Amino acid sequence: MNKTINPKKWGISVLALILVFVIAVGAAVIYVDPFWHFHGPTAGLSYPYLDERYQNDGIARHFSYDAVIAGTSIAENFKVSKVKELWGYETIKQTAASATFYEQDGYVRRAFSHNPDIKLVIRSLDATRLVTGPEDESYDDIPKYLYDENIFNDVRYLYNKDVIQRVTEVINYTRAGNVTKPMDEYGVWYPYATYGREEVLAGLIDYSDFTEEVMFDAYADKMLAVNVERNILKTAREHPDTEFIFFIPPYSAAYWYGMLKTKQLNYTIEAYKLAVSLLLTEDNIKVYDFSDMVDITTNLDNYMDTLHYGEWINDQMLLWMSEGEGELTKENYEAHLDKVKEIYENLEYDYE
Repeated sequence: MNKTINPKKWGISVLALILVFVIAVGAAVIYVDPFWHFHGPTAGLSYPYLDERYQNDGIARHFSYDAVIAGTSIAENFKVSKVKELWGYETIKQTAASATFYEQDGYVRRAFSHNPDIKLVIRSLDATRLVTGPEDESYDDIPKYLYDENIFNDVRYLYNKDVIQRVTEVINYTRAGNVTKPMDEYGVWYPYATYGREEVLAGLIDYSDFTEEVMFDAYADKMLAVNVERNILKTAREHPDTEFIFFIPPYSAAYWYGMLKTKQLNYTIEAYKLAVSLLLTEDNIKVYDFSDMVDITTNLDNYMDTLHYGEWINDQMLLWMSEGEGELTKENYEAHLDKVKEIYENLEYDYE
């Protein structure tokens, strides 16, 4: 004789199964923790580097370090082992492609919140990020729930289909015999790059429509000053015992050719002059520029496009900065940047 299913018991059983499933999923995310939100890497598991904007905060929370490298793709190819060799500091990267000054400062501030004893911060001064809003962001879907201390919004991490997929990727990555790569390789793009004159010049455009000089006006002046004040100087003042090193990237001569042709060369130089003058008001900030190193900038074999150079240039810059080579001071920065302008105004380009 068939027994009649008790609807109440059936409902309770289903709810119990759902609850077990929900707990199991949450437990798996917590145990694997692909973005290191709750803890560092789990012993026995290997982690692929997936997305800096998701993993940066976990690294800042749970890794051991004395120094931080921040910045855009211009800074992603730095090696923390080189910083260790030159300065003696254990270092983490907090880079993110296309990051604005606001985003970069956010990563640095989060690192300080987890480790107030940071000795050194190295950051890039990208020309494209100087004149931007003080709270501008490069992407709309930045996972800010990972960056705060609000435990209640962690549900967005525990039961997020993308995070659950990352859990699976960590498991598969481990089962395939991979190991977590050293921090040197976090965020790097150089293994996938193709360098050379052909690659660089392919990115040049038709400049014939650019006929009016771009002026560094009062609006640009104010935007830059506010951006630097809020996203660099404020943090430097709050941490007077930390050394902050900023560098102007050695963009290729083809980049400066583009600035000349689009009539933005003077604008860019004036923007850098203002930025450097503001940075040098703080005793714990140093600024370096290698734009006048024409042996590097005119050799397009060093570049994958007009902006991005090979990792050997990153290595060389760290060496130079550790030795004080290319340092800008209150006494020399204006003359130096005038020299950069003169170099690229008068360089004999053969790009057409």
